[in-house]
Amino acid sequence: FASGQLAMQAFYINEMLTGTTVGMNYWRHTWDFDFQHSIEIDRDYGRHRLVWGAGVRRNTLEMGNSHYVGFYPARVEDHLSSLFLQDEIALLEN
Repeated sequence: FASGQLAMQAFYINEMLTGTTVGMNYWRHTWDFDFQHSIEIDRDYGRHRLVWGAGVRRNTLEMGNSHYVGFYPARVEDHLSSLFLQDEIALLEN
């Protein structure tokens, strides 16, 4: 039967900039989650492996406008999703 490995990673970043000389404020919030699963299909010889994974990221940017500098829109959200599949077959032994 197949054996494998599982790897997961998650993080959150909070950035803030206030009190600039032009009176502008900036906030960014980033959430990220990734995982990867590796399955060894050919356990006897270790020559065939299937790797797959997925990830999601949410990024929110908020700008505090001032009398000198302004951004429109003042709030932007980005969402990114990814999915991959990789088939590894070794033709010769290492």
